[in-house]
Amino acid sequence: MRNKNAGWRRGVAMAALLTGLGVAGGVAAGELESLMGIGLDVRNPEISAKFYRDALGFEVARRIPEGSATPKTIAMSLSGKADGGLIVLRRAEGPLPPGHDGFGRVITTTRDGRAAADRIRAAGYRVTRIVDNPNGPGSLEVWTRDPDGYAIEVFQPPRLP
Repeated sequence: MRNKNAGWRRGVAMAALLTGLGVAGGVAAGELESLMGIGLDVRNPEISAKFYRDALGFEVARRIPEGSATPKTIAMSLSGKADGGLIVLRRAEGPLPPGHDGFGRVITTTRDGRAAADRIRAAGYRVTRIVDNPNGPGSLEVWTRDPDGYAIEVFQPPRLP
């Protein structure tokens, strides 16, 4: 039987993790300042971190526990700092849910979708589809999947007139 408090404990642990990463306060109670990031349960944080680094350009911001050869959690960002836009990769405690698509996906932006697709391929990963002009002239979606099957959308916004 699943522990009813497990989700709550994970939420408290994630809040502690993000607080430890230097998330500043200062916003009125109840107001959101920005999106800190997303958390994904993965089979192997090291393998997933390699994908996010090589295919998408993320850098390790923090390993938890610090200095561990096999960390339970790896936080990554585009700057390599824990200053927002984090993808927190946590070793799953059980099997991953099937699918990993729909709005359970990672969405990033780029100025050059075709170059992003080339980078993904050059890193040895498969681009699953490219959609031209989904949101107006010049927009582009590049789709791939990480090693755990999560859909990744790299979005190039439309050109402004």
